[in-house]
Amino acid sequence: MLLAYLDPDQRAFLTRIAQAVAAMGGHVYLVGGGVRDLLLAQSQGQTITLSDMDLVLDQVSPDAIGELAQQMSRWRPGALVQPHPKFHTCDLLWPDLALDLALARRETYPHPAANPLVTPADIHQDLHRRDFTINAMALGLHPAGVLLDPFDGQGDLQRKSLRVLHERSFADDPTRLWRGVRYGVRYGLQFAPETVAQWHATLASGVYEYWRQQPGQAPALQTRLRAELHYLWQMAQWVQAGRWLEALGAWACIHPELHWTPALERSLRTASYVLRHHPHRHRCLTELLVSYVPPADRYAVAHCLDLPLAAQKRLAQLEHLETQLPALPALPVSQICQTLEPYEPELLWLALFRQRGNIRNILRNYLQYWSHEHPPLNGKDLRELGYQPGPQFRQILSRLRSAYLDREITDRTEAIAYVQRYFPRVSPGQ
Repeated sequence: MLLAYLDPDQRAFLTRIAQAVAAMGGHVYLVGGGVRDLLLAQSQGQTITLSDMDLVLDQVSPDAIGELAQQMSRWRPGALVQPHPKFHTCDLLWPDLALDLALARRETYPHPAANPLVTPADIHQDLHRRDFTINAMALGLHPAGVLLDPFDGQGDLQRKSLRVLHERSFADDPTRLWRGVRYGVRYGLQFAPETVAQWHATLASGVYEYWRQQPGQAPALQTRLRAELHYLWQMAQWVQAGRWLEALGAWACIHPELHWTPALERSLRTASYVLRHHPHRHRCLTELLVSYVPPADRYAVAHCLDLPLAAQKRLAQLEHLETQLPALPALPVSQICQTLEPYEPELLWLALFRQRGNIRNILRNYLQYWSHEHPPLNGKDLRELGYQPGPQFRQILSRLRSAYLDREITDRTEAIAYVQRYFPRVSPGQ
Protein backbone atom coordinates (compact mmCIF):
# COMPACT_ATOMS: atom_id res chain seq x y z
CA MET A 1 0.00 0.00 0.00
CA LEU A 2 1.39 3.40 -1.00
CA LEU A 3 0.71 5.01 2.39
CA ALA A 4 3.29 2.65 3.88
CA TYR A 5 5.91 4.95 2.30
CA LEU A 6 4.56 8.01 4.12
CA ASP A 7 5.89 9.36 7.42
CA PRO A 8 4.00 7.56 10.25
CA ASP A 9 2.74 10.79 11.85
CA GLN A 10 1.37 12.04 8.53
CA ARG A 11 -0.11 8.63 7.84
CA ALA A 12 -1.92 8.71 11.21
CA PHE A 13 -3.19 12.22 10.43
CA LEU A 14 -4.63 11.09 7.09
CA THR A 15 -6.22 8.05 8.73
CA ARG A 16 -8.00 10.32 11.17
CA ILE A 17 -9.24 12.49 8.30
CA ALA A 18 -10.50 9.40 6.47
CA GLN A 19 -12.45 8.30 9.54
CA ALA A 20 -14.07 11.74 9.85
CA VAL A 21 -15.11 11.77 6.19
CA ALA A 22 -16.46 8.21 6.46
CA ALA A 23 -18.63 9.42 9.35
CA MET A 24 -20.01 12.09 6.99
CA GLY A 25 -20.91 9.38 4.48
CA GLY A 26 -18.40 10.52 1.89
CA HIS A 27 -15.07 9.59 0.31
CA VAL A 28 -11.69 11.31 0.53
CA TYR A 29 -8.66 11.00 -1.74
CA LEU A 30 -5.06 12.15 -1.70
CA VAL A 31 -4.52 13.55 -5.20
CA GLY A 32 -1.90 15.09 -7.44
CA GLY A 33 1.68 15.60 -6.34
CA GLY A 34 1.33 13.62 -3.13
CA VAL A 35 0.44 10.46 -5.05
CA ARG A 36 3.21 11.10 -7.57
CA ASP A 37 5.79 11.52 -4.79
CA LEU A 38 4.61 8.37 -2.99
CA LEU A 39 4.97 6.37 -6.20
CA LEU A 40 8.51 7.68 -6.60
CA ALA A 41 9.21 6.83 -2.94
CA GLN A 42 7.87 3.32 -3.50
CA SER A 43 10.15 2.83 -6.52
CA GLN A 44 13.13 3.86 -4.41
CA GLY A 45 12.09 2.05 -1.24
CA GLN A 46 12.07 5.27 0.79
CA THR A 47 9.76 6.80 3.40
CA ILE A 48 8.93 10.45 2.74
CA THR A 49 7.33 13.40 4.49
CA LEU A 50 5.07 15.54 2.30
CA SER A 51 5.30 19.31 2.57
CA ASP A 52 2.16 19.71 0.44
CA MET A 53 -1.01 17.66 0.39
CA ASP A 54 -4.11 17.97 -1.79
CA LEU A 55 -7.19 16.20 -0.48
CA VAL A 56 -10.43 15.87 -2.47
CA LEU A 57 -13.78 15.09 -0.81
CA ASP A 58 -16.35 13.18 -2.86
CA GLN A 59 -20.06 12.59 -2.23
CA VAL A 60 -20.34 15.09 0.63
CA SER A 61 -22.16 18.41 1.02
CA PRO A 62 -20.27 21.72 0.51
CA ASP A 63 -20.52 22.31 4.27
CA ALA A 64 -18.23 19.34 4.83
CA ILE A 65 -15.19 21.42 3.80
CA GLY A 66 -15.62 23.88 6.67
CA GLU A 67 -16.53 21.20 9.20
CA LEU A 68 -13.51 19.07 8.34
CA ALA A 69 -11.16 22.06 8.32
CA GLN A 70 -12.24 22.94 11.86
CA GLN A 71 -11.64 19.37 13.03
CA MET A 72 -8.22 19.24 11.37
CA SER A 73 -7.11 22.47 13.01
CA ARG A 74 -8.07 21.01 16.38
CA TRP A 75 -6.22 17.75 15.75
CA ARG A 76 -3.16 19.60 14.48
CA PRO A 77 -3.12 23.03 16.19
CA GLY A 78 -1.43 26.09 14.77
CA ALA A 79 -2.96 26.10 11.29
CA LEU A 80 -3.67 29.25 9.33
CA VAL A 81 -7.08 28.48 7.78
CA GLN A 82 -8.10 30.24 4.55
CA PRO A 83 -11.49 29.17 3.14
CA HIS A 84 -12.41 29.90 -0.50
CA PRO A 85 -16.16 29.22 -0.69
CA LYS A 86 -16.46 30.34 -4.31
CA PHE A 87 -14.16 27.50 -5.38
CA HIS A 88 -15.29 24.98 -2.73
CA THR A 89 -11.78 24.82 -1.27
CA CYS A 90 -9.98 25.59 1.96
CA ASP A 91 -6.24 26.03 2.56
CA LEU A 92 -4.67 25.00 5.86
CA LEU A 93 -1.11 26.12 6.44
CA TRP A 94 1.15 24.89 9.21
CA PRO A 95 4.85 25.73 9.48
CA ASP A 96 5.71 22.28 8.08
CA LEU A 97 2.71 21.47 5.90
CA ALA A 98 0.46 23.14 3.32
CA LEU A 99 -2.81 21.26 2.86
CA ASP A 100 -5.44 22.04 0.25
CA LEU A 101 -8.91 20.68 0.98
CA ALA A 102 -11.42 20.69 -1.87
CA LEU A 103 -14.70 19.23 -3.04
CA ALA A 104 -14.49 17.13 -6.17
CA ARG A 105 -15.28 19.58 -8.93
CA ARG A 106 -15.46 20.22 -12.64
CA GLU A 107 -13.89 23.35 -14.17
CA THR A 108 -14.86 25.18 -17.34
CA TYR A 109 -13.05 28.19 -18.75
CA PRO A 110 -15.14 31.10 -20.11
CA HIS A 111 -12.22 32.01 -22.37
CA PRO A 112 -8.48 31.20 -22.56
CA ALA A 113 -6.38 32.16 -19.50
CA ALA A 114 -9.50 33.02 -17.46
CA ASN A 115 -10.29 31.83 -13.97
CA PRO A 116 -12.32 28.64 -14.21
CA LEU A 117 -16.01 28.34 -13.41
CA VAL A 118 -16.38 25.63 -10.76
CA THR A 119 -19.26 23.19 -10.38
CA PRO A 120 -19.55 20.09 -8.15
CA ALA A 121 -18.56 16.77 -9.71
CA ASP A 122 -17.22 13.35 -8.72
CA ILE A 123 -13.61 12.26 -8.26
CA HIS A 124 -13.35 10.90 -11.81
CA GLN A 125 -14.44 14.21 -13.35
CA ASP A 126 -12.12 16.01 -10.91
CA LEU A 127 -9.10 14.12 -12.24
CA HIS A 128 -10.01 15.11 -15.81
CA ARG A 129 -9.48 18.82 -15.00
CA ARG A 130 -5.84 18.44 -13.92
CA ASP A 131 -2.66 19.46 -15.70
CA PHE A 132 -0.43 16.43 -16.38
CA THR A 133 -1.08 12.70 -16.28
CA ILE A 134 1.43 12.27 -13.45
CA ASN A 135 -0.73 14.62 -11.35
CA ALA A 136 -4.07 13.10 -12.37
CA MET A 137 -3.97 10.20 -9.95
CA ALA A 138 -5.93 9.76 -6.72
CA LEU A 139 -5.16 7.51 -3.75
CA GLY A 140 -8.21 6.55 -1.72
CA LEU A 141 -8.04 7.21 2.02
CA HIS A 142 -11.68 6.17 2.33
CA PRO A 143 -12.22 3.83 0.56
CA ALA A 144 -8.70 2.92 1.59
CA GLY A 145 -6.03 1.82 -0.85
CA VAL A 146 -7.87 2.45 -4.11
CA LEU A 147 -5.57 4.01 -6.72
CA LEU A 148 -7.33 5.84 -9.56
CA ASP A 149 -5.11 6.42 -12.60
CA PRO A 150 -7.32 7.07 -15.64
CA PHE A 151 -4.55 8.56 -17.84
CA ASP A 152 -1.70 6.14 -17.08
CA GLY A 153 0.18 8.58 -14.91
CA GLN A 154 2.17 5.69 -13.45
CA GLY A 155 3.37 4.72 -16.92
CA ASP A 156 4.35 8.31 -17.76
CA LEU A 157 6.19 8.60 -14.45
CA GLN A 158 8.17 5.46 -15.31
CA ARG A 159 8.83 6.81 -18.81
CA LYS A 160 9.81 10.18 -17.27
CA SER A 161 7.26 11.84 -19.53
CA LEU A 162 5.14 14.98 -19.01
CA ARG A 163 1.87 14.74 -20.92
CA VAL A 164 -1.15 17.05 -20.72
CA LEU A 165 -4.64 15.60 -20.60
CA HIS A 166 -6.35 17.32 -23.53
CA GLU A 167 -5.59 19.54 -26.52
CA ARG A 168 -6.95 22.75 -24.97
CA SER A 169 -4.96 22.36 -21.80
CA PHE A 170 -2.47 25.16 -22.52
CA ALA A 171 -5.08 27.49 -23.98
CA ASP A 172 -7.10 27.18 -20.77
CA ASP A 173 -4.07 27.76 -18.55
CA PRO A 174 -0.59 28.56 -19.93
CA THR A 175 0.91 28.34 -16.44
CA ARG A 176 0.59 24.57 -16.81
CA LEU A 177 3.68 24.70 -19.00
CA TRP A 178 5.57 26.60 -16.32
CA ARG A 179 4.58 24.02 -13.73
CA GLY A 180 5.64 21.31 -16.14
CA VAL A 181 9.09 22.86 -16.46
CA ARG A 182 9.40 22.89 -12.67
CA TYR A 183 8.38 19.24 -12.50
CA GLY A 184 10.76 18.39 -15.31
CA VAL A 185 13.75 20.04 -13.66
CA ARG A 186 12.91 18.60 -10.25
CA TYR A 187 12.24 15.01 -11.33
CA GLY A 188 14.28 14.70 -14.52
CA LEU A 189 11.23 14.55 -16.82
CA GLN A 190 10.74 15.60 -20.44
CA PHE A 191 7.63 16.82 -22.25
CA ALA A 192 5.98 14.24 -24.49
CA PRO A 193 6.30 15.17 -28.20
CA GLU A 194 2.53 15.67 -28.59
CA THR A 195 2.53 17.97 -25.54
CA VAL A 196 5.30 20.11 -27.04
CA ALA A 197 3.34 20.26 -30.32
CA GLN A 198 0.21 21.37 -28.47
CA TRP A 199 2.16 24.09 -26.67
CA HIS A 200 3.69 25.48 -29.86
CA ALA A 201 0.35 25.40 -31.66
CA THR A 202 -1.29 27.32 -28.81
CA LEU A 203 1.57 29.85 -28.71
CA ALA A 204 1.45 30.36 -32.48
CA SER A 205 -2.30 31.00 -32.39
CA GLY A 206 -1.70 34.40 -30.77
CA VAL A 207 -4.20 33.68 -28.00
CA TYR A 208 -1.77 34.65 -25.23
CA GLU A 209 -0.85 37.97 -26.79
CA TYR A 210 -4.52 38.82 -27.27
CA TRP A 211 -5.53 38.04 -23.70
CA ARG A 212 -2.36 39.51 -22.24
CA GLN A 213 -3.61 42.89 -23.44
CA GLN A 214 -7.02 42.54 -21.75
CA PRO A 215 -6.42 43.97 -18.24
CA GLY A 216 -7.98 41.88 -15.51
CA GLN A 217 -9.42 39.32 -17.92
CA ALA A 218 -6.57 36.79 -18.01
CA PRO A 219 -5.39 35.87 -14.49
CA ALA A 220 -3.40 32.93 -15.88
CA LEU A 221 -1.24 35.52 -17.67
CA GLN A 222 -1.28 37.93 -14.76
CA THR A 223 -1.47 37.07 -11.06
CA ARG A 224 -1.13 33.30 -11.57
CA LEU A 225 1.87 33.83 -13.82
CA ARG A 226 3.44 36.07 -11.18
CA ALA A 227 2.95 33.23 -8.68
CA GLU A 228 4.73 30.87 -11.07
CA LEU A 229 7.68 33.26 -11.16
CA HIS A 230 7.73 33.18 -7.36
CA TYR A 231 7.96 29.37 -7.44
CA LEU A 232 10.63 29.55 -10.14
CA TRP A 233 12.96 31.72 -8.03
CA GLN A 234 12.57 29.32 -5.10
CA MET A 235 14.08 26.46 -7.13
CA ALA A 236 17.76 25.64 -6.79
CA GLN A 237 17.78 24.97 -10.57
CA TRP A 238 16.05 28.20 -11.60
CA VAL A 239 18.67 28.93 -14.28
CA GLN A 240 18.04 25.56 -15.94
CA ALA A 241 14.29 26.22 -15.78
CA GLY A 242 14.72 29.70 -17.26
CA ARG A 243 16.69 28.34 -20.21
CA TRP A 244 14.12 25.63 -20.80
CA LEU A 245 11.29 28.17 -20.81
CA GLU A 246 13.27 30.18 -23.38
CA ALA A 247 13.68 27.11 -25.59
CA LEU A 248 9.90 26.66 -25.48
CA GLY A 249 9.21 30.35 -26.20
CA ALA A 250 7.33 30.63 -22.91
CA TRP A 251 8.66 34.05 -21.89
CA ALA A 252 6.32 35.44 -24.56
CA CYS A 253 3.52 34.92 -22.04
CA ILE A 254 4.96 37.94 -20.21
CA HIS A 255 5.93 39.94 -23.30
CA PRO A 256 6.63 38.89 -26.90
CA GLU A 257 10.07 40.56 -26.82
CA LEU A 258 11.20 39.14 -23.48
CA HIS A 259 13.94 36.52 -23.88
CA TRP A 260 16.24 34.66 -21.51
CA THR A 261 19.44 36.17 -22.88
CA PRO A 262 22.97 35.81 -21.44
CA ALA A 263 22.69 39.41 -20.20
CA LEU A 264 19.42 38.70 -18.38
CA GLU A 265 20.77 35.50 -16.85
CA ARG A 266 23.94 37.29 -15.72
CA SER A 267 21.90 40.06 -14.09
CA LEU A 268 19.63 37.57 -12.34
CA ARG A 269 22.59 35.53 -11.08
CA THR A 270 24.18 38.65 -9.62
CA ALA A 271 20.95 39.77 -7.99
CA SER A 272 20.17 36.30 -6.66
CA TYR A 273 23.55 36.17 -4.93
CA VAL A 274 23.41 39.69 -3.51
CA LEU A 275 19.80 39.20 -2.35
CA ARG A 276 20.22 35.62 -1.11
CA HIS A 277 19.16 36.61 2.43
CA HIS A 278 16.69 39.33 1.41
CA PRO A 279 13.12 38.64 2.61
CA HIS A 280 11.67 39.73 -0.75
CA ARG A 281 14.28 38.17 -3.02
CA HIS A 282 11.68 36.56 -5.32
CA ARG A 283 9.85 39.85 -5.83
CA CYS A 284 13.10 41.68 -6.62
CA LEU A 285 14.05 39.04 -9.19
CA THR A 286 10.67 39.35 -10.89
CA GLU A 287 11.11 43.13 -11.04
CA LEU A 288 14.57 42.68 -12.55
CA LEU A 289 13.17 40.22 -15.09
CA VAL A 290 10.52 42.75 -16.18
CA SER A 291 13.23 45.39 -16.61
CA TYR A 292 14.34 43.41 -19.70
CA VAL A 293 11.02 44.15 -21.39
CA PRO A 294 11.31 47.08 -23.86
CA PRO A 295 11.22 50.34 -21.82
CA ALA A 296 7.94 51.58 -23.28
CA ASP A 297 6.13 48.45 -22.04
CA ARG A 298 7.73 47.89 -18.62
CA TYR A 299 5.09 49.72 -16.61
CA ALA A 300 2.22 47.98 -18.41
CA VAL A 301 3.77 44.53 -17.89
CA ALA A 302 4.45 45.25 -14.20
CA HIS A 303 0.86 46.40 -13.80
CA CYS A 304 -0.43 43.32 -15.63
CA LEU A 305 1.55 41.06 -13.26
CA ASP A 306 0.17 43.06 -10.33
CA LEU A 307 3.61 43.92 -9.00
CA PRO A 308 3.66 46.34 -6.04
CA LEU A 309 2.99 49.95 -6.99
CA ALA A 310 6.51 50.93 -5.91
CA ALA A 311 7.95 48.36 -8.32
CA GLN A 312 5.77 49.64 -11.15
CA LYS A 313 7.02 53.16 -10.46
CA ARG A 314 10.66 52.07 -10.43
CA LEU A 315 10.32 50.27 -13.74
CA ALA A 316 8.78 53.38 -15.25
CA GLN A 317 11.73 55.49 -13.99
CA LEU A 318 14.51 53.09 -14.94
CA GLU A 319 15.00 54.31 -18.51
CA HIS A 320 15.52 57.92 -17.37
CA LEU A 321 18.04 56.86 -14.73
CA GLU A 322 20.01 54.76 -17.19
CA THR A 323 20.42 57.74 -19.54
CA GLN A 324 22.39 59.42 -16.72
CA LEU A 325 24.77 56.53 -16.10
CA PRO A 326 27.20 56.74 -19.07
CA ALA A 327 28.39 60.18 -17.90
CA LEU A 328 29.25 59.05 -14.36
CA PRO A 329 32.81 57.73 -14.92
CA ALA A 330 34.00 61.19 -16.01
CA LEU A 331 32.60 62.94 -12.91
CA PRO A 332 34.17 63.52 -9.50
CA VAL A 333 32.60 61.60 -6.64
CA SER A 334 30.69 64.64 -5.37
CA GLN A 335 28.95 65.12 -8.73
CA ILE A 336 28.22 61.41 -8.99
CA CYS A 337 26.43 61.67 -5.65
CA GLN A 338 24.50 64.75 -6.76
CA THR A 339 23.39 62.87 -9.88
CA LEU A 340 22.26 59.76 -8.01
CA GLU A 341 20.77 61.27 -4.85
CA PRO A 342 17.32 62.00 -6.41
CA TYR A 343 16.80 58.26 -7.03
CA GLU A 344 15.69 55.81 -4.36
CA PRO A 345 18.19 53.08 -3.42
CA GLU A 346 15.92 50.26 -4.67
CA LEU A 347 15.93 51.78 -8.16
CA LEU A 348 19.71 52.16 -8.08
CA TRP A 349 20.15 48.52 -7.06
CA LEU A 350 17.88 47.53 -9.96
CA ALA A 351 20.10 49.51 -12.33
CA LEU A 352 23.26 48.08 -10.74
CA PHE A 353 22.20 44.50 -11.42
CA ARG A 354 21.78 45.40 -15.11
CA GLN A 355 25.20 47.06 -15.47
CA ARG A 356 28.73 45.76 -15.94
CA GLY A 357 32.22 47.15 -15.43
CA ASN A 358 32.96 50.64 -14.18
CA ILE A 359 29.37 51.84 -14.00
CA ARG A 360 28.39 48.89 -11.81
CA ASN A 361 31.34 49.65 -9.52
CA ILE A 362 30.32 53.29 -9.28
CA LEU A 363 26.75 52.38 -8.35
CA ARG A 364 27.99 49.87 -5.77
CA ASN A 365 30.36 52.44 -4.22
CA TYR A 366 27.59 55.00 -4.06
CA LEU A 367 25.08 52.64 -2.45
CA GLN A 368 27.50 51.02 -0.01
CA TYR A 369 29.84 53.88 0.84
CA TRP A 370 29.53 57.34 -0.66
CA SER A 371 25.83 57.87 0.13
CA HIS A 372 26.57 57.19 3.81
CA GLU A 373 29.65 59.44 4.14
CA HIS A 374 29.42 62.68 6.15
CA PRO A 375 32.03 65.47 6.42
CA PRO A 376 34.07 65.94 9.63
CA LEU A 377 31.98 69.00 10.62
CA ASN A 378 28.24 69.19 11.27
CA GLY A 379 25.80 71.97 12.04
CA LYS A 380 26.70 72.07 15.72
CA ASP A 381 30.39 72.48 14.84
CA LEU A 382 29.59 75.40 12.52
CA ARG A 383 27.64 77.17 15.26
CA GLU A 384 30.58 76.74 17.61
CA LEU A 385 32.78 78.35 14.95
CA GLY A 386 30.43 81.35 14.97
CA TYR A 387 28.29 80.63 11.89
CA GLN A 388 24.55 81.14 12.08
CA PRO A 389 21.92 78.83 10.56
CA GLY A 390 20.56 80.13 7.26
CA PRO A 391 21.09 79.84 3.51
CA GLN A 392 24.89 80.16 3.86
CA PHE A 393 24.84 77.53 6.61
CA ARG A 394 23.35 74.98 4.25
CA GLN A 395 25.73 76.05 1.48
CA ILE A 396 28.72 75.47 3.75
CA LEU A 397 27.55 71.99 4.73
CA SER A 398 26.94 71.09 1.08
CA ARG A 399 30.39 72.33 0.03
CA LEU A 400 32.00 70.51 2.93
CA ARG A 401 30.41 67.24 1.93
CA SER A 402 31.50 67.66 -1.70
CA ALA A 403 35.05 68.48 -0.64
CA TYR A 404 35.13 65.48 1.69
CA LEU A 405 33.78 63.12 -0.99
CA ASP A 406 36.40 64.39 -3.45
CA ARG A 407 39.06 64.05 -0.72
CA GLU A 408 39.96 67.72 -0.81
CA ILE A 409 39.66 67.45 2.95
CA THR A 410 40.11 64.32 5.05
CA ASP A 411 39.84 65.32 8.73
CA ARG A 412 38.40 67.89 11.14
CA THR A 413 41.41 70.21 11.05
CA GLU A 414 41.35 70.39 7.26
CA ALA A 415 37.59 70.92 7.31
CA ILE A 416 37.87 73.93 9.66
CA ALA A 417 40.60 75.46 7.52
CA TYR A 418 38.47 74.89 4.41
CA VAL A 419 35.47 76.69 5.92
CA GLN A 420 37.55 79.60 7.17
CA ARG A 421 39.21 79.94 3.79
CA TYR A 422 36.13 79.83 1.56
CA PHE A 423 33.56 81.24 3.98
CA PRO A 424 35.34 83.85 6.10
CA ARG A 425 33.16 85.32 8.82
CA VAL A 426 32.52 89.03 8.51
CA SER A 427 32.85 90.95 11.79
CA PRO A 428 30.05 93.38 12.73
CA GLY A 429 30.63 96.83 11.30
CA GLN A 430 32.88 95.67 8.46
